[in-house]
Amino acid sequence: MVKAILTLRARVGRLPPGTGTGGTKAAVVQMRLQAHRSGDAFAAQVSRLCQLAVDRGAGLIVFPEDTATGLLGMLPGFEAKGPPSGVSVADVFAFAGPYVARVYLTAFSRLAARHRVTIVAGTALLPRAGRVYNLAHVFGPDGALLGVQPKIHLFPYEAAWGIAAGEDLAVWPTGHGRLAVPVCMDATYFETFRVARALGAEVAAVPSADPDTYNVWKKRRGAWARAQDSGLPVLNACLFGELAGIRVTGASACYAPLAATADGSGVLAEVADPDAEGVAVAELPRPGPAPGATPDLLRDLGHLYGAECPSGRRDPVPPVV
Repeated sequence: MVKAILTLRARVGRLPPGTGTGGTKAAVVQMRLQAHRSGDAFAAQVSRLCQLAVDRGAGLIVFPEDTATGLLGMLPGFEAKGPPSGVSVADVFAFAGPYVARVYLTAFSRLAARHRVTIVAGTALLPRAGRVYNLAHVFGPDGALLGVQPKIHLFPYEAAWGIAAGEDLAVWPTGHGRLAVPVCMDATYFETFRVARALGAEVAAVPSADPDTYNVWKKRRGAWARAQDSGLPVLNACLFGELAGIRVTGASACYAPLAATADGSGVLAEVADPDAEGVAVAELPRPGPAPGATPDLLRDLGHLYGAECPSGRRDPVPPVV
């Protein structure tokens, strides 16, 4: 992790002036992880969820991390047992990669073009330059691929599988503001978002697949916290379910700085059940200044946690000077 932070290199092309995010309706998808026996079954699942978001007026739609992993259900026995003895998980993804890529990329390109929306298509574990990376893909409303973002900070089990970590963070101009796509664990570290802001990001999409039981306070440590210290609206789309012994959970949510939410919670919209499919849709505020640990932010956070502490404690907020 430390090496990934220290070697993080910011990379961005020439970007046009920012359009901001004000007025953009964005959706985060909460998707069930399940084995698919065919490409058609996968396409049907993501098409149905995309339609839910479109029906609610979303122009920017974010899918979860590992969106394409269910396509390994086409490999006999993988759903129950995982890879056979002596074969690494990375080897399995490298073997299946060409077919997974064809189904995954075609499905999302067509959905973006059909609905004239921008889609962050979650991620797929795909071979690239001799290694397997966890790659997020962004499609524009004409169906064209806008960019690819590798996951930079891996979970320990991903490293043990033989997955390679990325080192570059990119920002892409879209009709909904300049977009960064930190993947899951990338949002645990404030440095990632500091780089995104330096590159001119106006909104961040965070596809996630959290291998943990749902806990609202644990969820707040990542994408929600990054919305507070970066000033960006953050769209966190979560996978849930179980496949080959790995269980992941939600809940998907649209986050923003405390002051940009009507109730001061930092949550614009959230899927109510962390273990059910659905979408959360919100109109995004314009990005605020990156506040850092300012006295006002610390005071707001203190009052928020004082009001919502699950133990019922009401610790006084210390004065901030």
